[in-house]
Amino acid sequence: MSYPPDGLTDEQRRALAEAARLVGRARTEAAGLLTRVGLDPDAAPLGALEFCTEVVSQGPPQRTCGCPAFRGDSDFCFSRYLDYKADTGDGPVVRTCGHPLKSHESL
Repeated sequence: MSYPPDGLTDEQRRALAEAARLVGRARTEAAGLLTRVGLDPDAAPLGALEFCTEVVSQGPPQRTCGCPAFRGDSDFCFSRYLDYKADTGDGPVVRTCGHPLKSHESL
């Protein structure tokens, strides 16, 4: 099946066009944000910037999980990462994400 499928209604065609504009605008804004903080948005291929969005501390300040990318074979992430935000003076804490796939985003 090709996408978009044949036989779309006018409303569906308008929705697809609007969705494409929104995605384009979001990518442009994201690239501008990265550029403003000194990062090259073109240095990483599409999909290479992955992160977990799960909140692990209500704060203040509120913190999200530091997992850099989903690693797992089912519903939950088994990535291990160094949590520099939780440094207790003995160095960063090693954590395992454990959050579901739906909590991970990719740019």
